[in-house]
Amino acid sequence: MTVSVVVLDDETGKPLPGATVELYASNVMLKRAAAGADGNVTLNVTAGAPELIRVSNTEYIPREIRVGTNSQYAYLIKLQRIIKDIEGVTITSILKKNSWAWLLILAGAMILARKKKSR
Repeated sequence: MTVSVVVLDDETGKPLPGATVELYASNVMLKRAAAGADGNVTLNVTAGAPELIRVSNTEYIPREIRVGTNSQYAYLIKLQRIIKDIEGVTITSILKKNSWAWLLILAGAMILARKKKSR
């Protein structure tokens, strides 16, 4: 079975090269690949049918798509950017950039920056 995914920026519609696409079945990762320069990635699955597609990219909110048993195997997935405009904020972290803790820290920094900007 082949699963094709195109990953785009939700706001601009431009491709997101390097976005990580993972396929899961029963909470076990079947395949992982990075999107090419055009935002496309094709994954060949030899064992099991994927139940979940997880897409992530630095500075974007990760998305998970549930896959039905009689579902299509070509997807267009748009990711929303976490950082739109933060001036004067430096984020330093030893956490893995794709971890949920990192996303919470980043979201907190965005809220603080917006409050500071509105003053």
